[in-house]
Amino acid sequence: MSPMPARPNAKVHSLSVRPIQSVDLAFEVPGVLSFQDFSNACLGKRLERFDFENFYSLLENVDHSTGLFLFDGANILKKVRDSMLFTLRNRGVSASLSQSIASRANAYLEKYSSIQRIHKIYQDIYANDADPENNRMNILASLSGAQKARYEMLMREYCTQNRKSVVKDYSARVNITPIASRSTRYSITINDSSHDIDSISTYPQILHTKEENDTTKVWSDLESLQQAALENESNPALRTQKTTTELVELRYPEKDEEIAFHKAHIELQDELLRHSLIKLRVENLSQIMTNELKLMDLEVMKQQEAYIQTIMLSPISGIVTAIYKDVGETVDAGEPVIRIENDDELLIVGLIQYRGGLSLNQEVTFITKKYESNDTITLTGQLVAIRGHDADDDSWDVIIRCRNSPDRNDNRLPINYQFDKDNTDLYILCTSNA
Repeated sequence: MSPMPARPNAKVHSLSVRPIQSVDLAFEVPGVLSFQDFSNACLGKRLERFDFENFYSLLENVDHSTGLFLFDGANILKKVRDSMLFTLRNRGVSASLSQSIASRANAYLEKYSSIQRIHKIYQDIYANDADPENNRMNILASLSGAQKARYEMLMREYCTQNRKSVVKDYSARVNITPIASRSTRYSITINDSSHDIDSISTYPQILHTKEENDTTKVWSDLESLQQAALENESNPALRTQKTTTELVELRYPEKDEEIAFHKAHIELQDELLRHSLIKLRVENLSQIMTNELKLMDLEVMKQQEAYIQTIMLSPISGIVTAIYKDVGETVDAGEPVIRIENDDELLIVGLIQYRGGLSLNQEVTFITKKYESNDTITLTGQLVAIRGHDADDDSWDVIIRCRNSPDRNDNRLPINYQFDKDNTDLYILCTSNA
């Protein structure tokens, strides 16, 4: 760089001060303002930027003994309390966050705290070749074979017994068993004189045919039938009773069995498919469960973010220069609530006259008398934007970036300060190859 010229080599037409950063803070979600921290959110208050990077890294902390995330709504609020500007009504969001944290903790204690042990159990059930009898897939294969063998045996038996027709009624023979008699003793009084009558024995009776193929039916005491059955083994009618019940609905036993087999086979196939899919997962079960736990963690983090979106924090350092809303008012998403402007660095924006070419990052020095007084301020900066002007070939629209005075009293230029062109000397330092 060449040394600063002895005399000003550029002329100011119009120059004004702009902040290096300016932000109108707004909420990402609509709601009602419920709180304003007047120690921070007040005009003229100088704020320090909130360290979002460090804060978000803390949100992932988990107590591995309980499975609980450390930052629920209450702890988040405690962490940001000193930097908070405004908050929306957020009890429902805080409750949802607490619910997600509790659900995650329950799942962790019930299942995900023992991932390796659970993996070992599944391996013993589905992939234990050393104990094939207790292998789940072998058990299901044996069940399928037994089911099929039962069905084939029943079908052969239906063919052997020629029982392939529709069943309309149900018949059964009942063996006659000894029946005890019932005795009753009577006493009769005639002319004040009592007379006892010997007991009378009675036996149950049954309507039956005399011969097996005979259609004529007669009533007989069961005792006599039983005695006759003992004496006459050739007459089945005297030894058994045949009952026939007509069915309300027709039955087709062979087809009923076939239908039941196919239904059971389909259910078993579904079971085999389900367990086959489980077996495929066993090899990577530890990673799958780890991923599932990560998904629950991400869900908790989404709820944390939803809660943080109801709290206004400043992403930049600067001065509060405007407040647009009061507590109790409704705000839409993206609607400005407060303005913060950073004047630690300045952008000097305006029109200058310089007879020569300008280049980016070229050094510029201002010497100006402030506020029409004899006190001067010297600022040095760099050209960060250059555009030729339509009026003249030596006029330039420029933006110069420079640091404001670190003294935050009289020597510090305020935002929107206008340079007096008659009291400002401007020096453009030429580059060595200019």
